[in-house]
Amino acid sequence: MREKIHKLADKVMNHETLNPDEKRFLFSVPNEYILDLISAAYKIKLKFRGQRISTCSIVSAKTGFCSEDCAFCAQSIRSTSKIQRHSLIHPEEILEAAIDAEESGAERFSIVTSGRGYSGEEKEFERILDVVKLILDNTNLNVDVSLGSLSRKAVEKLAKAGVKRIHHNIETSKSYFKNIVSTHSFDEKIETIKTIKELGLEVCSGFIIGMGEDVEDRIEIAEILNSLNVDSVPINILIPIKGTPLGNLVPITPLEALKNIAAFRFLMPDKELRLCGGRVQNLRDLQILSLFIVDGILIGRKALTTGIRDPELDITMIKDLEFY
Repeated sequence: MREKIHKLADKVMNHETLNPDEKRFLFSVPNEYILDLISAAYKIKLKFRGQRISTCSIVSAKTGFCSEDCAFCAQSIRSTSKIQRHSLIHPEEILEAAIDAEESGAERFSIVTSGRGYSGEEKEFERILDVVKLILDNTNLNVDVSLGSLSRKAVEKLAKAGVKRIHHNIETSKSYFKNIVSTHSFDEKIETIKTIKELGLEVCSGFIIGMGEDVEDRIEIAEILNSLNVDSVPINILIPIKGTPLGNLVPITPLEALKNIAAFRFLMPDKELRLCGGRVQNLRDLQILSLFIVDGILIGRKALTTGIRDPELDITMIKDLEFY
């Protein structure tokens, strides 16, 4: 078993394609070999990405009131979750959040809004463009946005404002998407990602594991993101939130989460893998092991509607491993 794991790592490092059975095997490695899987994933990371761990942070600039029916989301129209909903907050509040993120050790900062997306003509969208410029003028942060589906005009305006990277998750595989979302299509997501790439901006696009998808779905996710040539891949682990359609799912275990994260390193060896939502809640004391696999983590005291932890703990964790 140990030899097989490392042979697969060597195959990946030699730029050879894994066959379907080999890909499935990575997601089913027995728990007693988890350290071998992490070690092999670490070798792949060192070859393609290096040792360093980067940091990012976000602000939920507009929360709730979302017309979309994403089954995992507390902000969805389908959700009865008790969250603090608000329209787009004041520019100075967003700037304050950005400054706090930078002081906490974040290198990237993303403005996140709920809702279907923007055409680029909305007054609210113009306010977001102004905030991007405000943050760029007052910090040394890379400013990203996560605004849902975007028209070509909207992406062009974001680029002109100074945005270099746009976040737009595919959430899950195309095959499983219908089980998670019905108010917009998977193809709509792909169209937005392709538009971003065509206009020369970086794409941050990832997924959520633990929503009931199977191994074949997870393999399909990696194949889709590789085919789209996205630049950064946020890996999220479902936090079942009471009041959402997925609120009663049993969370995956820390070892299962680590196994999946390591498997994705084999399947996407040259991608920036960034561990985001659900890291603290699902990995708990094992999260330090994930740093041997991924390239970056989301830090901050809060994600969108769930907590993270004191960012000082994460910065210390990175420094203790000397991954900076």
